[in-house]
Amino acid sequence: PDDGSVRPNQLIALALGLMPFDEGRQALDLIQKTLLTPYGLRSLAPTEPGYHGRYAGDPSYHNGMVWPWLMAWYMDALIQYGEQPRQISRVLHPLWQYFLTDGAGMLPEIFDGDFPFAPKGTICQAWSIAELIRGRNTILSLINPQGVE
Repeated sequence: PDDGSVRPNQLIALALGLMPFDEGRQALDLIQKTLLTPYGLRSLAPTEPGYHGRYAGDPSYHNGMVWPWLMAWYMDALIQYGEQPRQISRVLHPLWQYFLTDGAGMLPEIFDGDFPFAPKGTICQAWSIAELIRGRNTILSLINPQGVE
């Protein structure tokens, strides 16, 4: 059956520039308004039936939790659809700060979907960290094409 709920599923297609510009911008606006949090993207918009704002195992796992690894793909999509690198870097700042401070060099698998976005799941998830670093390096390479420091 068709599922019209707002989820980040289209994000990778957007990051690869596979949608017409105007449609891509509309999708990114919706993602920003409904899925974006300081620590990543929710797996389901809070306005959708079945949304869970706090992690309690299944079914909450894929129905509202924040996935940090999606942040780099969101940044890639913003680049594809015309955002400036310095503006995009602001999106990554809270997650990077968490990584350097409260995370002690680690990122969890997920965060709660509702404020205060408590870390949940695996406390040190490799794909969360790898995508944070990839996103940071992408932005730095655009800001400073001579080399990432």
